[in-house]
Amino acid sequence: MINPDFFLFLEGVLIILALGLALLRPNALGKVFRPIESKLAAVARHKAVSIAISVALPLLFRALLLPAIGVPEPAIHEEFTYLLQSDTFASGRLTNPPHPMQTHFETFQVVQRPTYASIRPPAQGLLLALGQAIFGRPWIAVYLSIGAMCGAICWMLQAWLPPGWALLGGILAGIRFGVFGFWMNSYWGGSLAAIGGAAVVGALPRILRRPRPIDAVFWALGVAILFHTRPYEGLLISIPTGVVLLRRLLSSTAPPKGVVIGRLVLPAFLVLLSVGCWTCYYNWRVTGSPFYMPYRLGIDTYTATPFFLWQTPVLTKIYHHGIMRKYYLGWELGTFRQMQSLAGFVRIRGIEYGRLWLFYLRPAFTLPFLLIALTIRDRRTRTLLVIGLIFFAGLSVETWMAAYYAAPATSLLLALLLQAMRHVRALRSGKDRVGQAVVRGIVVTCSVVFLAVGSAQVPRLRVAPDLPFAWCCQQNRMPERVRIKKQLESMDGLQLAIVRYAPEHSEHLEWVYNAANIDGSKVVWAREMDAQHNARLLHYFKDRHAWLVEPDKQPAGLAEYPSKAP
Repeated sequence: MINPDFFLFLEGVLIILALGLALLRPNALGKVFRPIESKLAAVARHKAVSIAISVALPLLFRALLLPAIGVPEPAIHEEFTYLLQSDTFASGRLTNPPHPMQTHFETFQVVQRPTYASIRPPAQGLLLALGQAIFGRPWIAVYLSIGAMCGAICWMLQAWLPPGWALLGGILAGIRFGVFGFWMNSYWGGSLAAIGGAAVVGALPRILRRPRPIDAVFWALGVAILFHTRPYEGLLISIPTGVVLLRRLLSSTAPPKGVVIGRLVLPAFLVLLSVGCWTCYYNWRVTGSPFYMPYRLGIDTYTATPFFLWQTPVLTKIYHHGIMRKYYLGWELGTFRQMQSLAGFVRIRGIEYGRLWLFYLRPAFTLPFLLIALTIRDRRTRTLLVIGLIFFAGLSVETWMAAYYAAPATSLLLALLLQAMRHVRALRSGKDRVGQAVVRGIVVTCSVVFLAVGSAQVPRLRVAPDLPFAWCCQQNRMPERVRIKKQLESMDGLQLAIVRYAPEHSEHLEWVYNAANIDGSKVVWAREMDAQHNARLLHYFKDRHAWLVEPDKQPAGLAEYPSKAP
């Protein structure tokens, strides 16, 4: 079993060696790199080809690794709730009727009243539903979305950087964020928000240069995707780009008003109006109000911890199950309380920024990141720097922070890193092109580490349990649930799995999640409650074989459910 920390160590060693070689022998490998760079530059001049390469490479690598890295199994709350959403949409419904035994099915990121539905924004669920409906596997849509993300990032970079650097960025997006990261190897998203951010930021300079309806549509679609994946973080990208566009369109050098309205305002308005009407309809079907989002309903029903650091906890929520009380009033609220002190805020926020570093930068991109301040001298990319500062300032005042929260800024961050690398590449020591050697060393390091991780057969890697958002994930993070689920599905007849947790059970490893059609499922998962509630549950599901599932035994226990349950 290989710890992924080994690959971080390898990357650190390689980048140090690359920097040392660049300083001591900057021209050592020029004959090797020059023809490669020349060919890539020729390819990059064909922008459509560059986008196609960016799309194809991560998909090809992941397909080749499929025998070693299989289709991921869900384990985290967000994954199960998105799969519920997927199953609902793939069944031709926007939500599901409440179940008579709903209290036994209460779980994280899901509401049971007034309808049975996921609380998450619907874009990721729609994506998974396409995979489920077309290919029979939701993950296939995740897989394809990573290729689309890398292509969208390349397209965005083409608007801000020279073609060769845009192609390099599209390729780096695949090997750094695409193949081995949890965006590819789980169900909880990231790629769609990154696509939305790339569409918004990539359309901005195109609109400023030449008002075309297609770019206005891309900007509006990007805003819509962001709103339906990461609404708050999406606003941190959408509003600044909208302000930049508004300033330009109201300036004395703006195109004629007729052109602005016909080519920009009207196309964007029609897209946003259509999406807005659908959103209101979706909200109404799930919550009963067009302006009451399912996510807001979930917070109002269960969450005690506020969304922003300056808000006050709400301690009046009712919990029917100890594991949910433990999560919301124990882990979540306990973490929030710690952040009320300066020392606690610095410690916890430091850990979260460390996870962002682990996912986006790691050793190879750390030097370009430290030199991003150099881009403030570049008039063209200064806008990106300002938007990036606004984004991460807004991110810092949220109670929670993770790599997929920052997904809307993925292409923006990559553009700034590449622009910093362009500055580094220009550095010389006399006639020696030291900076050029440094940039080559960064690219080679990223490539070597990528190949090393791939050759190590990733399922053997162990990811520390306190780093669930790391750059490399286990494929089966709850193997016992998967084992028991398969065992129950292999039995004749319908099954009822009644879950009993031990007091020490982790609130992050939830077993009770169900499909959209609970009564039509082969296996139904339910929480054990008191004797009276359990008797009602057993009577309702009298046509099912009832089992007691005890996840905290070693191995997890599966036994006939006693007729007289506690």
